[in-house]
Amino acid sequence: MYHSKQISDFLNFLKEAETAYNNALDDKAKADVKTQDILHRLELEEDNYHNTARLAKGLRKVRQERRKAKDTVFLFEPIIKWIHNNDRSIQLLRQLLGEVRKAERQTQNRQYIYRTSIVDDVLNCRNE
Repeated sequence: MYHSKQISDFLNFLKEAETAYNNALDDKAKADVKTQDILHRLELEEDNYHNTARLAKGLRKVRQERRKAKDTVFLFEPIIKWIHNNDRSIQLLRQLLGEVRKAERQTQNRQYIYRTSIVDDVLNCRNE
């Protein structure tokens, strides 16, 4: 296994954590706006029983979506704080990844140019 893969996997995890966190923040904000729309409808309009029930069910669904998003934000928050507090370390890890990949490439397809004829002599059984 290449060492670069482990470093790369960690950096990808950090990137995915930021994406998931930001998406969850957006989802939470959208759910808040939807909640306000439903609440204002209930407050300001005179709906019949069936529409009020539908709005209540819609509110429940929106609140569940919001809870899921809020939980995701809560779970990723320590990781995001760590990322922000260790920005320089992450940059150094990216540099390290490049150096390790370069070293790995250099160890692949290695060739040696013989300086003497000893290999040919031994393989051809030439004893002098």
